Amino acid sequence: MEPSFTPMWSGQLELTAPSLPSQLADSDGRPLTRAQLLVRAAGTPLGFVQLDAPDGRIDPDRAIDLAEASFGADAARAIADCAWNENTTSELVSIVLCTHDRAAGAGRTLESLLALRYPLLEIIVVDNSPPDEATRTLVEQFAQRDRRVRYVREDRKGLSCARNRGLREASGEFIAFTDDDVRVDPLWVDGLMRGFARQPEVACVTGLVASASLGRRAEQYFDRRVWWSSSCQPRLFSAQRRVGDSPLHPYAAGIFGTGANFAASVSVLKLLGGFDECLGAGSPTQGGEDLDIFVRLVSAGHTLSYEPSALVWHEHRVDDESLRRQMYAYGLGLTAYVTKYLLARRSRGALARRIPSGVAHALALLRRSRRAGSDSSLDQTGITAVELRGMLAGPLAYLLARRRADRDHVRSVAP
Repeated sequence: MEPSFTPMWSGQLELTAPSLPSQLADSDGRPLTRAQLLVRAAGTPLGFVQLDAPDGRIDPDRAIDLAEASFGADAARAIADCAWNENTTSELVSIVLCTHDRAAGAGRTLESLLALRYPLLEIIVVDNSPPDEATRTLVEQFAQRDRRVRYVREDRKGLSCARNRGLREASGEFIAFTDDDVRVDPLWVDGLMRGFARQPEVACVTGLVASASLGRRAEQYFDRRVWWSSSCQPRLFSAQRRVGDSPLHPYAAGIFGTGANFAASVSVLKLLGGFDECLGAGSPTQGGEDLDIFVRLVSAGHTLSYEPSALVWHEHRVDDESLRRQMYAYGLGLTAYVTKYLLARRSRGALARRIPSGVAHALALLRRSRRAGSDSSLDQTGITAVELRGMLAGPLAYLLARRRADRDHVRSVAP
């Protein structure tokens, strides 16, 4: 018997100006009878609630009552602290959108970037190893509408190569990165700046990556598989392990956030040598470049702030095969990144002492994958095995990438 599955509508409820659609439907127009709402107050994410929507309709009063019962005290504090989104800062922020052969996705992301409330922006689209002129044509059309948009072509293949090109092109004091499968919230950059203001030592801010759609099993699986799709609690991370940090700290970098939504000080990233081009999508390792830059930044003495007010909405993989490829890449990038630190003289000892904790961490990730499959009613035959195969292949993939890389670059991005 096929596991029971309930498609859900994904959206938000702002308590200071409640508004919900009159009809919830999927892309084919079928009513969605359950909803997951991100509850916000004065722009601050407070948490998620789920409720039934008979015939695809939400009772607004019931939704508000549920949200206030769940987060009433937090809402009052958020409303009292609403000055963070008043655009009082004067720093230029450079936004870098890296894309490869996804003009339509980049276009959706660009539309959301142009709706940002933060006033001082430049938007750099890095077209990575493009097979045609579709992305250039699209970006030039956006640039005619808004002079803040600029097209840059980077022919060296790989996300880290594209991000390093964006870093070289950036004029701002801060640089923010997002992906071409993301829609940013209008207050996204304000939220990032809120994260930088948490402490003077903050040099990097990551944010909440909420699920744009939960209508398919693969989407619900991914939503439950990653923690940064649901955490609404701000946190600060530094090199010193604090109460509540993982025994693997700072090497369990997945807890810091994700590359789809983060910003950093331009000067700090340049001092760190930029992104490791042996890691990331488009390289043999297919990922891990975000984990690596977070760890190098924290290990260098800087503070990283996880700030849920820096909100974006992520379009997850919609079918099982795409999800399997993604989970393989996650496993591959994870152990490729770990291999880098095991080979580095400065970090190998500290990481080796954490191997028992690392094994426990990997097993916990696989258990989380199984729970995500169960919760989403996904037929996950092979998904956990695929992730594990990626983990096993990661070390060799890193060695291959490192062998091909420029030696000066490898030294410049060493831990």
